[in-house]
Amino acid sequence: MGLGCGAQGQTTLAAQQVTSTQFNSALPILTLDTAGRTIVNEPKTSARLGVISQPSAHLNTPTDPPNAYQGPIGIEVRGSSSQAFPKKSYLFETRNASGKALDVPLLGLPAGSRWVLNAAYADPSLLRDAVGYNLSRRMGRNASRTVPVEVMLNGQYLGVYLLEEKPEVAPGRITLGPDGVLLQLTPADRVKPGDISFKLPESGTVFIVEWPKGKNLSAAALLDIQRFTTAFAAQLYHPDTAAPGRSYLDYLDVDAMVDYMLLNEYLKNADALYASTYVTRDTSPGAQGGGKLVFGPVWDLDRGLGNSGTAALDAPAGWTFRTALFTEVLYDNPTFVRRFVARWQDLRRSGVIDSVLADLDRDARRLTDPASRNFARWPVEGTVVLPGTPTARRFPEEVERLRSWLILRAQWMDANISSLIQPGWPAP
Repeated sequence: MGLGCGAQGQTTLAAQQVTSTQFNSALPILTLDTAGRTIVNEPKTSARLGVISQPSAHLNTPTDPPNAYQGPIGIEVRGSSSQAFPKKSYLFETRNASGKALDVPLLGLPAGSRWVLNAAYADPSLLRDAVGYNLSRRMGRNASRTVPVEVMLNGQYLGVYLLEEKPEVAPGRITLGPDGVLLQLTPADRVKPGDISFKLPESGTVFIVEWPKGKNLSAAALLDIQRFTTAFAAQLYHPDTAAPGRSYLDYLDVDAMVDYMLLNEYLKNADALYASTYVTRDTSPGAQGGGKLVFGPVWDLDRGLGNSGTAALDAPAGWTFRTALFTEVLYDNPTFVRRFVARWQDLRRSGVIDSVLADLDRDARRLTDPASRNFARWPVEGTVVLPGTPTARRFPEEVERLRSWLILRAQWMDANISSLIQPGWPAP
């Protein structure tokens, strides 16, 4: 691919730049000013955000005055296990002068109030989230849009981050009608005080109600979504043979589930159906899914694409969800599997799967120079960032490793996907 950076002179220069505000970047620069206050997990710390983004023919420097946005925010450290990393990820909320959430557009992204600065510390390619989200959108499914940026905190260089839209119910993000509900499937130990959640009796799966919140969530709406998901799980694990014609597929937007599982299977996303798994249901007239469960959008992919630390997951070969929660039953269902196989073959014929390689190459070229500064600030080369993953290499080599993994994974699925159709199944 020819990214070719990393000579000793460039590394030395990058190391000098991370202690200085005198560097030029083709990426937008975000400046965070907390007035000396420490950013913690909760509650959010009041701060100010400045966004520097010169026209494309010009480079950005940290000393430029903010020209793309400037205003108050509330910011906190985000993540679960990633909070232990030295380079933190952040969630921030754009606010008005009174401290209330304010929807604003940032760097060409539609207006919203909740934004993520993804540190990608455990992802030495810095690109896994962007690759997966781009693919989801190319498949016609919702996913966060991302913009690579460089970040300064109180005058100190923090490195390269991905500015991402936090999944939330808002125009341009997740669109739901007045009778819509947004859920997040999550481990029980990640439920926070004040969260409204419920557990499925068959599997112990926990769902947090992300929207509506507080007084906007009626008792009737909560009971309705709880009954519906519980009925889905009951049919999934204990089909009612006395009531033929009712299937767990009747509770699902099957095409959406096919795409959700196909993307996570291709990318071997370790968190799918364990954490960071969003599900919507909208009974409003004309809503997507027609009142059924819609899995997506996909979220948090840094522990996918060969980067989980688990040998079976990180190998390009093998099925990930053939024996997993929920999906083990789906993979034994002729209707689901035939759609799954046909959808993969269509995405291959149309070039959608291969398009991720062009996206990867384009984004890697943009990051080559900023990445040298990032890894001077956070020197992970030669270390094992996630237990079980390979020793981190230079940025160009990490990009090439990711590229090779995507190619090998697609080739393995090409050769093996038809075998999911079991002998003896009736003709479609």
